[in-house]
Amino acid sequence: MKRFSVVAHVSWEAVLLLFLLVMVVLAVIDGHVFARGGPWAEVAVTGLLASALVLSLRTGTVNLAAPSIGILSGILYAAMVSGGWSVVPAALVTVLVMLVCGLLIGALVGLSGVPAWALTLGVAAIATAVAIANGTQMRIIKGTGISTGWMTVFAVVFLVCSVAGGVLWLTPLLRNGLSVTAENGIGQRVIAALVGLGGSTLIAAVAGVLEAAWIGAAGYTSIGLDLYAALAAAFLAGSSLIGRGGPIAGTALAVLTLVILHRLLVVWGEPTWFATVLPAGLAIVVGVLVGRLLDWIGTLGRTEVSD
Repeated sequence: MKRFSVVAHVSWEAVLLLFLLVMVVLAVIDGHVFARGGPWAEVAVTGLLASALVLSLRTGTVNLAAPSIGILSGILYAAMVSGGWSVVPAALVTVLVMLVCGLLIGALVGLSGVPAWALTLGVAAIATAVAIANGTQMRIIKGTGISTGWMTVFAVVFLVCSVAGGVLWLTPLLRNGLSVTAENGIGQRVIAALVGLGGSTLIAAVAGVLEAAWIGAAGYTSIGLDLYAALAAAFLAGSSLIGRGGPIAGTALAVLTLVILHRLLVVWGEPTWFATVLPAGLAIVVGVLVGRLLDWIGTLGRTEVSD
């Protein structure tokens, strides 16, 4: 039986909310963070990548390839649009291709029993190689960009779906049934791997297409920074390290906090290592420790959702 402490997660999310309020106050005082469209495009893209990783963590199938798949999806989408495809068909085909890849990876993990993080690390390297081969020159997509207003809508959709997904995952049927653990049979493991890796790959592909459509261009960038940012938000949210559940509103709170902090540091003129890499690293360390603590509290079984 898996135990999942709701009180512990809500308590941590209250701490995240306090941090977010501090960031908002600093941003309002600064006056630049919410100017010219604000942080909402970054919230939408980073939030989707973080959600992909959170889903894979919930199911015990950590998908380290998610950021690489997101960038490769943007390159594929841009290549198709540049080649004469309409925007919607190009986006749909890109997402479907990546979904099939994600399901194949999930089937391999579920049937073989290999650790998902190890297999997806190899997939990340392959996706990165393909991205470098096809994206060293930025592909410009003329006249197909998404407006800031639409990016704000996508950010709101992410926030709402993130919280709704967290609430939905409180049900024991999902939390216990969709987890790649030794106590589950091979059938359950395969289903969990298909949902975790297929679903996270799908979400990452949507993030990549969305970013390319918003910027109006796509190409190979530093995938490591995207991975750090997504992992930072996913772990800081309070994700379980052993597939025992995960955040309720934590993903939304962590993404908002880290994005606003990043924009503040950029506005203040801080270098990339200080504005992006260092905060992400600190957030990952803190998040991993918090996740372990939440897992331990969940075993006490005082206030819990269980079978």
